[in-house]
Amino acid sequence: MPGVNLKIVALALLMVVFIGQIPLEAVSFSPELVEFIRDGKEVKVLVAETEKEISLIPLKSARLYRTDDAGYLDLEEGKNYSFRLETLEKDFYNIQVFATREQGKAEKILLELSEAGYPNGIIVEEKGLFKVRLGNYQELEECLPVIRSLRESGWEGWPVRNRESLSESIYVYTQGARAFHGSRLYFSGSFSYKGGLYTGKHYIEQVSRGLNIFTSTGLDNLVAGSMETLFQGIDFSYEDKYSQFIKAYSIILRTNILSDYFNKQLIINPLYRGNTDQEVLIKNVQATSGMVLGKENVKGEIEIQELNDVELFTNPGLVLQGFDYQQILTKTYDSTLFDLKKIRNEKLLVDAEVEWGLKYKEISYIDWQGPVFYTVLDLDLSRRRLYFQPALARGQVSGLESLQAIVRRYGALAAINGGYFDTSRPLGLVYIDKTIVSEPVKDRTALLLTEDNKIIFERVSWQGYLETNNSKVQFHGVNRKPGENQITVFNRYYGKEAPALKPGMVEVVVGDNLIREINYYIDNYMKDRATTIPEEGYIVQAHGKACQELLLFNTGDPIYLQNYFKPDFDEYKVRTAISAGPRLLRDGEISISSREEEFQPDIAVGRAPRSAVGLTADNRLVFFTIDGRQPGYSVGVTLQELAEFMKAYGIVEGMNLDGGNSASMVVRGFTMNNPLTERLINNAIIIGKEQL
Repeated sequence: MPGVNLKIVALALLMVVFIGQIPLEAVSFSPELVEFIRDGKEVKVLVAETEKEISLIPLKSARLYRTDDAGYLDLEEGKNYSFRLETLEKDFYNIQVFATREQGKAEKILLELSEAGYPNGIIVEEKGLFKVRLGNYQELEECLPVIRSLRESGWEGWPVRNRESLSESIYVYTQGARAFHGSRLYFSGSFSYKGGLYTGKHYIEQVSRGLNIFTSTGLDNLVAGSMETLFQGIDFSYEDKYSQFIKAYSIILRTNILSDYFNKQLIINPLYRGNTDQEVLIKNVQATSGMVLGKENVKGEIEIQELNDVELFTNPGLVLQGFDYQQILTKTYDSTLFDLKKIRNEKLLVDAEVEWGLKYKEISYIDWQGPVFYTVLDLDLSRRRLYFQPALARGQVSGLESLQAIVRRYGALAAINGGYFDTSRPLGLVYIDKTIVSEPVKDRTALLLTEDNKIIFERVSWQGYLETNNSKVQFHGVNRKPGENQITVFNRYYGKEAPALKPGMVEVVVGDNLIREINYYIDNYMKDRATTIPEEGYIVQAHGKACQELLLFNTGDPIYLQNYFKPDFDEYKVRTAISAGPRLLRDGEISISSREEEFQPDIAVGRAPRSAVGLTADNRLVFFTIDGRQPGYSVGVTLQELAEFMKAYGIVEGMNLDGGNSASMVVRGFTMNNPLTERLINNAIIIGKEQL
């Protein structure tokens, strides 16, 4: 994985304890099951064997690749493609110059031709004659200029056609024309073959007697597709009558497929003739997904062995007596029913002390969904010399930097990525040293730190007002350009200067709570002129109709900026805050507020790389980063899975942070997780140590 060597260096700088496996359940996955899950739970199935010709129709456009180079052919949706194993012949031409029964004489002529400027000559022996020939030409026309040159030099030459057999290969034809070839071909997608529908990754290979086609498909696709062939002719309108038997048989079939796969790595299943569209079969197979029969070995691992499926058909009375699928299986087989979805192999890989009161951990686990890798920073809030705070890239609102660069800029011990952002600023509340840097968005959950080092997780709403002796004006944002008919405020976190005024705008400069200047955009006078933000003050800008409200102000008047937060920041003495969301835990219970906080599906739904922060009952603030979208290493987590993991860790209050490519964790200058790609971020939460 990227960054592994650097991380080894980082771990060498820490006091590290490596811990062995800690299974969460009484049983664990066998090594074969672990490998199967890491490989994506896909099974390679033989679809056709030793065929002279294979014809298939892509159901969507796809790209057919050769495995030995980057060559490819774009397959068109709905078009028929034929694959044939052929040995083609290729014509080429030599120029014969001389023939003799004496080999020595032929060699002498060949040398004379070479010295005369005709290289690449050969001697071919045929029927007692030694024939001197030149060149290797693809087309007859290529010989003619050389023949004319030979004649001008006193030699007589004539073209000779030769035929060469090429190596055997797979040739692809469409509409009668040869379009592509290769010794091993593959593509991903869906195709139709002999009336069956196949989805997944597909391979077409040459064997000694013809062509084989394999498909790599999901385990449950294979189970359901095989059952359609087995139950062909059954009227599934009586679903209740058959559902328990279908569920029982799907578990038997899944067990036998896995047993066969572990032994051979290739499934030869004549029952499988493509995916099924029978809703009854699909529903019942999905209802038992991940369930198998097996036995627990002395190591506490699940062993899967092939079962005699005929035994199930010899006990039809079990169905008629109303037994459910679990009872049917336990009464028929001397095996244990395991739900692989409820099993997890977990390992605490690293437990290191970064600083007294700050621990770094690495935890990996594998469950039925795939492998997952966590990095963890565990901060003891009772260690007063350690602190955490939000930090801006490049020290200002519009900055973008790597997390490593942010750590270097602030001299931090460690850091994790923070809240959401767009290309220019944070998207949500950032509040540093009692100064608002960016206003809340949709009142989302924020991490608050009070002056007495208390942690609060709560949704935050805000309103901002500018108050003078005669007026009270609401403003709408902080450190961003005002929208139509809006008022915004710029402070030192924006940078040295506020944005230059545009037509239809008014600007008020405030220093030490006094109005110092009022600027207008008049006749291009203020065009491209940016006003310096006072060290102990701020600049107010208004657009459109909102400018009328600033006209109530007068130069020299006292003015006060008031922020009204809910919860009340003054009452709780909040010192610093950063929002992200959604909330994941409240009072020790999972409470995911994606809908209330109006998060889109790209954050709220699905498995992804993620970051999060939470508080334990014994006052430890814990940061989590989870790698994702890397099959075989870490597939990422859903918000529900993240909340469950945090609860098991001991978190009682917690929220999600920005994730995806932003998810990263740095300790002592080294990136400790393995992001798929490095993304520049706008803000972070840093952990530092106060100097004596």
